[in-house]
Amino acid sequence: MRDQGLFIPTYPTVIGFDISGLVLKVGDNIPVGATDEGPGPFFRPGITRVAAYATSERCLVPWQHALPLPDEGISWNQAATLFVAVEIPLNAWDVTGISRVGEATASSSVSAAPVGADTSGGTQEYKKQKRDALLIWGASSSVGTIGVQSARLLREDRDSSFAAMYATAGAAN
Repeated sequence: MRDQGLFIPTYPTVIGFDISGLVLKVGDNIPVGATDEGPGPFFRPGITRVAAYATSERCLVPWQHALPLPDEGISWNQAATLFVAVEIPLNAWDVTGISRVGEATASSSVSAAPVGADTSGGTQEYKKQKRDALLIWGASSSVGTIGVQSARLLREDRDSSFAAMYATAGAAN
């Protein structure tokens, strides 16, 4: 971005796409309150705090790219890290072919092995054996923390191939 001036209207500038802020205005067809279709998300000018993925400090953001925040419990700085922290681990799973929780299918890393024989001459019962392990490098960062949590969910998914999850962090963490 610095070398090519991509998305940089003037210098000095803050580089990045993660923002948090207050909704100033909403356009047509933007949800502004609960409907029969569900409780949200909704965006109220001057009230709704959001985290978003955008290119400048004052910008138009498609409402689908914004996340309403609770009134308390998360700072502006914490909110601004949400999108990258979540997007990177989930994209890593997609790029490496790791199924999301509940979407796992049988793979070569999950084998069916007999766990007992039926003495009445019937068929044997089979149980999936998990063999794979995930390593999260830098687990104490915002990205690493989400990686650890999503990997834990993958490990607990009965249909995934992951038996273990390991993580690294600096001595202070």
